[in-house]
Amino acid sequence: MTAYRLIKNTAKAGNTVLGAGCYSAALESYARDDTVIKIGNNMNDPWITYYEQVIAKMQDNPCVPKVKSFYIDYNNEYYVCVMERLQDSCPVFANREAAYELVREYLYGEIKLKKFVKRAKKFPQQFPNIFALVELMDYIIKWTDAFTCEDAEHILEEDDYMCATKLDMHSGNVMFRGYELVITDPWCNVEMDDVPSVCDWAEENLTEYEWG
Repeated sequence: MTAYRLIKNTAKAGNTVLGAGCYSAALESYARDDTVIKIGNNMNDPWITYYEQVIAKMQDNPCVPKVKSFYIDYNNEYYVCVMERLQDSCPVFANREAAYELVREYLYGEIKLKKFVKRAKKFPQQFPNIFALVELMDYIIKWTDAFTCEDAEHILEEDDYMCATKLDMHSGNVMFRGYELVITDPWCNVEMDDVPSVCDWAEENLTEYEWG
């Protein structure tokens, strides 16, 4: 597949794979240490929807990743995104966990806006612009098809579920720009059984020098 060849060739060129998931791999940029290259192999990857419907339209929002370029080839079933390099934690681990949990609770509807704002004010470094974050989270909620397993089961009973999104908020789907929380990848597909894993392929096909 084109995406796998592209990942392999990009890694061979000196851009080490930083990590991989079900849909894509992230490689460091050999040329710039503040940049990563995200290569995906699945046109049903919900991150494409996140990019097109949220990230691309909200580049002035500090809570979304800053994208330098995005290219998608539907015929060959791959995409390449060059974006800012974020960190998987912030300097204060306890604040990192508390900030993530607060975002998760709001997205899943466990707390309302007033309570979210009150609690978020305790973490000014993680949430320097609370209402920018609220704006982003409300867009995510708008474009989410399933929030619960029951929602997902209902959608699977329908004929067209391939691109349906399920909220998939775990600590790996938020990252940090210094202290500031950024929501990087809030969704998975409702149906995951047939999704080929880029991570499995990478572990089997990349050398220790290509795989970070």
